[in-house]
Amino acid sequence: MTQQVPANVQPDASWEGLSPEARERLRERLHQPAPPPPTPLSPRMRAFVLKVDRGVLAIARHWLLTVNLMSGIFVGLPILGPWLRSQGFELPASVLYAAYALTCHQRPDRSFFVFGHKMCLCQRCMAIYGAVFVLGVLYGLVRRYVRPLRLRWMLVLWAPMALDGFTQLFGWRESTWELRLITGALFGLSCIWMGFPYLEEGFAGIRRDLEARFARIAARAA
Repeated sequence: MTQQVPANVQPDASWEGLSPEARERLRERLHQPAPPPPTPLSPRMRAFVLKVDRGVLAIARHWLLTVNLMSGIFVGLPILGPWLRSQGFELPASVLYAAYALTCHQRPDRSFFVFGHKMCLCQRCMAIYGAVFVLGVLYGLVRRYVRPLRLRWMLVLWAPMALDGFTQLFGWRESTWELRLITGALFGLSCIWMGFPYLEEGFAGIRRDLEARFARIAARAA
């Protein structure tokens, strides 16, 4: 099926200003066949898509719980590693230490020791991820009132860690565990204050769209 231009339609003034090549391309586009209608989904594929959408809706409704569980596990496993090593479970302990080594230098002089062994994360990293977990839980109590942190204030919260870290890196001074904890916690605070309100807004939009879609499906089935 092709689209035809009605004979009684007169070209407007802009048509006269087109070059012959542009006119020819326009005629070809007007006479191109209409795209075929979309292929309907099979019942099995439709059921699969609905299951995926229900899973996405569940995550959108409980995204904060999901993130807090993941961050809690992430900050808890560095304590499990030393316990495993103290109990003689060297293989799983080594796996944990190797995994966290991808994100942290794990220097003994900058790490806490529990169960007679250093933790899988250094002091500053424990402060960062610990703050993300604790503040993420607290965010659930005030999520309706928190607005995203402005960029300039985020940089202000980053500045103490950058100053402490770089002056230590260049050998100008040696930091302390107290400063590592404080600066790391401020960095974690900035991540929550900046990121979580945007996540809340984004997942709220996903919830609205999917809930409206399922409402239409339920109305058609009624």
